[in-house]
Amino acid sequence: MEKTLDTLVLLHRLIMAVTLAIFIVAVSTHPAGLEYEGAKAELQTLEDAIQAAADQEKQAYKDVYEHSDLETSTLAWLKAHGSTQTKIGVEVGSSGDFSVPDANAQPTITLDQQVKWADHVFRQAYDPIFVCFADQKDLFHALDETFRGSAPSEIASITVYVRGPLGGLDHSSQFQCGIELHYKLQMGNMTVERSVALNTPTTTAIISRSESGSPSFEDLDIAGTLKASGLGDYEDSESLVLPALRHFWTDISSRSPADAEAYLSSRRLNEEEKAKERIEILGESLSPGLTIMMAAVVTLSLTVYLLIHLLQIRASMNGNEQMLSSSPFFGVMRASLGRTVMYLSVSFLPSVVCLITLVFAFPGIPQGGSKIDWITGLAARSIVEAAVAGFSIGCLYQMHRILEGIQTAATASNPPEDDPASG
Repeated sequence: MEKTLDTLVLLHRLIMAVTLAIFIVAVSTHPAGLEYEGAKAELQTLEDAIQAAADQEKQAYKDVYEHSDLETSTLAWLKAHGSTQTKIGVEVGSSGDFSVPDANAQPTITLDQQVKWADHVFRQAYDPIFVCFADQKDLFHALDETFRGSAPSEIASITVYVRGPLGGLDHSSQFQCGIELHYKLQMGNMTVERSVALNTPTTTAIISRSESGSPSFEDLDIAGTLKASGLGDYEDSESLVLPALRHFWTDISSRSPADAEAYLSSRRLNEEEKAKERIEILGESLSPGLTIMMAAVVTLSLTVYLLIHLLQIRASMNGNEQMLSSSPFFGVMRASLGRTVMYLSVSFLPSVVCLITLVFAFPGIPQGGSKIDWITGLAARSIVEAAVAGFSIGCLYQMHRILEGIQTAATASNPPEDDPASG
């Protein structure tokens, strides 16, 4: 009996040690590619926010130029030259350093340019609206010189380019704008499209506020759009909140968003390939799935061995209750705290740790096409986890019954004395 009790203590310590080792592996290792997925998610959020800002800017300028003289003056010149055209679209090709760096419109835009622009918007919390003005007399003169007094078949659109100082954004600096016409000419049985920059004096103005008629606004509120996209709060931070993306910043900052996404996907595939081959544990390279399964099987084996010893003790406990009560394994369980700790360490902890490790820490690790992949498959992992849980519950039940036997024997050997007063 004494040797059995000593073995019981040793088995309990081994189960705790193996469980602790499995837990360390579970918390120190994560599925391959997790950080790349986080970075790609932030990249997608950034691109969605910039696209929303670009759409917001486009709509704002559309509203602005619907109330400007640029279109009406050009249509007046066309009418004076016999054209019946009644509508010309006005587009903003650039807003200088304030322009939204939309990679869909400008494929050469890099992530560094996008983030610097957004950080500046966060710091300033102000994104002004520019309007390009041209005196009607000057505009007529430029159109006469361009088309030599003969109106084209159609002026398809007008593009306004606003350019500012390259040294930074300074509201007091003088911004300049240019006007470009996109028109159609009939050449025989073909219609050709051409573009020409008008050589006319222009004036650039920043709208501080417009209240007369529609639209009514102060600025584009791009900072509010970025905040609504979940990229941070300009009231609390002067830069975007992109922790996962900035982890790879050295490698992706000079790339376009599309190239950065491709790079992250490629890196993730490489990491997954490495995960198929090995895992670093205490400096040793081991197969991850097989290592975890081996540790779980060791835990299962120790738990089964512990259950066998508990069954043996219960079968031979008659007359040995005093020895069991004073043993280190069962003696500590005489107190409620010790009993709770022992119950948790024998049944709850091994089951939960194996569940976390086999199901959550390494969910379906690819093993590289080995013939023994079934050992680390979902079915095998589920069987091992169920077995550990089942045998742990069995150990808990046997421990409880042995404690009941010890308490029953103690009560029988020390019966309560009769109260003389009660007779």
